[in-house]
Amino acid sequence: MLGMLTTDELQVLEYLPTRLSFDEIGERVLAPRDSVKSRAIAVYRKLGVISRAEAVQHAQEMGLLSAGR
Repeated sequence: MLGMLTTDELQVLEYLPTRLSFDEIGERVLAPRDSVKSRAIAVYRKLGVISRAEAVQHAQEMGLLSAGR
């Protein structure tokens, strides 16, 4: 699974557990909001989920994110 996510998608995935908006994530990863949203949607699709909360839970279960985030 880790090999399926691009570097940009993994970067966005790290911020999904936070309460930051896509605009705020974009400021941190130096990408426009639309790019962040596209990357998040790609993460959801690749993880087989339909929401940010599900993506975080699934990524934690897979060891892609620590449970503390």
